[in-house]
Amino acid sequence: MKINSHNTFDPLCEVVLGRVSVSAADIAQDHNTKSMLEDILHATEEDLDDIEKILSGFDVKVLRPEIDEFDFCKSVVTPYFQTIGTKIPLSPRDIFFCYEDTVISTPLAERNRYFESLCYNRILQYYMEENSHVISMPLPGLEDNIYQDSDIPNFGYYNNSFPIVSAANFIKFGYDIFYSAHETINCSGLRWIQKQLGKKYRFHAMPDQIKGHLDAYIS
Repeated sequence: MKINSHNTFDPLCEVVLGRVSVSAADIAQDHNTKSMLEDILHATEEDLDDIEKILSGFDVKVLRPEIDEFDFCKSVVTPYFQTIGTKIPLSPRDIFFCYEDTVISTPLAERNRYFESLCYNRILQYYMEENSHVISMPLPGLEDNIYQDSDIPNFGYYNNSFPIVSAANFIKFGYDIFYSAHETINCSGLRWIQKQLGKKYRFHAMPDQIKGHLDAYIS
């Protein structure tokens, strides 16, 4: 189905739902921690499967990311950083922003999420075949200096040396886009999104006390 997204309250026809890999608990260094993580992941897996059944019962098509061939405990090494493990693809709302017939893959500042979007490649390919547009923001190197505090008031955690934004910092109501300017975003990332969507969209900053992902705050 071609993407047709303008808000979060129209009748739902198709949705991407996250997935859990219990193997991610193998990253734990001691038995007790690993056992606790496995219990949490198993419970989360059951909840997500139940949500899929409920949605399917309303004739909603549910798409799930691939996890079978992904080693979530493998060390990640790039020219700029090294980290252990990749975050499981639990929250597609964090890394994908949909509007009209387009989905944007957004880069996060969490190094363990650098390659998380690869789990969704099959889904992205499906949408491209359905004549939707799939684009990506430029991928930051996540060098150490990017984590210096911003010198722009009301933007925090990351400087503006390269665009960074979590898609969940935005929530759309038609041509009105509300956003949080605090945490998981920098000013460069906001400007990139504004240019991509164009002048017909109106952007509204949320009050300073609202920080991070708006889907949790507003929903």
